[in-house]
Amino acid sequence: MPNPVEQPIVHTFVIMAHKNAPFIEETIQSLLKQTYPSNVVLSTSTPNERILGLAEKYQLEIFVNEPGQGIVADWTFALNCAKTPLVTLADQDDVYLPDFARKTVDMVEQNPDAIFCFTHFKEIGDDRKIRPMNLTMAVKIVLFWPYFIRPVYRSRFFKRLLFRFGEPVCNPSVTYNMAVIKDHKLFDADYSVSLDWDALLRLAELPGALCFVRQPMILHGIHTGTQTSFGITSGKRFEEDLKVLKRLWPNWLAQILARLYSISYISNH
Repeated sequence: MPNPVEQPIVHTFVIMAHKNAPFIEETIQSLLKQTYPSNVVLSTSTPNERILGLAEKYQLEIFVNEPGQGIVADWTFALNCAKTPLVTLADQDDVYLPDFARKTVDMVEQNPDAIFCFTHFKEIGDDRKIRPMNLTMAVKIVLFWPYFIRPVYRSRFFKRLLFRFGEPVCNPSVTYNMAVIKDHKLFDADYSVSLDWDALLRLAELPGALCFVRQPMILHGIHTGTQTSFGITSGKRFEEDLKVLKRLWPNWLAQILARLYSISYISNH
């Protein structure tokens, strides 16, 4: 009896490793325990003994970008490290539940025109325990509401609606369908904190579907060392959020929405 034909790998996790990366080993282990076969690689612009040692320990291919170019260059480099049509940029602070890849790939296979797929999530703190419901999470769940009614939308109105009042998507839960995105620019150098909101909003303008996995498939790490937390304390987050909202609303209304949305930041760091 002939052996079954081995299916090609269609999905890659690219772990974006940075500096001392205190929780990255937990991230690596969660990706290697996925129930669906995916490639797992490391991308970094700050190679050090810890990152290189973990790559060797878990036999992961590592790609090193030129240092000092900024977050947009690092994210773009990481995306280009993958050779599969589906790519998830994995955050070094997060834990991916075992069925993350399976649920995501299944959703895209059911919707081949998916631009990207994202999942629901829960937050964990420095103690690695699930955080109780807070204002940030409550706001994001409210903004998710159309996707709890229907998990897939193709109309421009509903794709943009997801982003009109804030950025509810947990970026490390996003899987990009490069077969649909192709050469479309993702990350803009004008942004350093809200670059995911900007990128996903522009992707929502493309023909195709946005897909949502309703179950929490990722435990998203929140602590003071994250880029988001730095952006909040420096005021950069508000500045960039306002810039995005001005693309969606008149200036006066964008100002109001940006200030209202910023109230939810308080529980995010």
